[in-house]
Amino acid sequence: MRVRHIILKKKQVLRDTLWKDGLVPPRHCPVLNKSKPLGEGWVWRSAALTCDDGHDYILFVQARPARLNWSARLLVATPKGWSCVARFESHPCEPRHAHADCDRSGQEVGPTSMDTLTRFPASDLMDRPMPSWDRESFWAAAQRFYRVTRDMGPLFEQVADGR
Repeated sequence: MRVRHIILKKKQVLRDTLWKDGLVPPRHCPVLNKSKPLGEGWVWRSAALTCDDGHDYILFVQARPARLNWSARLLVATPKGWSCVARFESHPCEPRHAHADCDRSGQEVGPTSMDTLTRFPASDLMDRPMPSWDRESFWAAAQRFYRVTRDMGPLFEQVADGR
């Protein structure tokens, strides 16, 4: 399946974490073989996602707000293991861009699937202003980029109907 199609599929949040610092356990970023320590100032958050295509997904975000470094990865479960489909990120020298490897369609398994990705759009194509994100606004931007929604359930619908 093409990377573009994987990203455009609508996904629902099953469960998510709050923002955390310190070690990232493999259950929250399953392309990692063991817990990953993040340096000082880095925080992370993840969400388990479901989709009508039958695949399991994880949205993994890591950020260093003081340095304006933001990164959101979409991971997909494959029969051989977890793979990083794409990375949406922003940092001062290159704001708002994505990385993906369209040749392998997000199917390389393991930690190397996060490293060999091509940048879109090319860095010399346009000059974009740096967005002023905080943790929550980048989390929301990552969910929009990867077409992730949260089901509010029947109580929310009842309030909207005036019951």
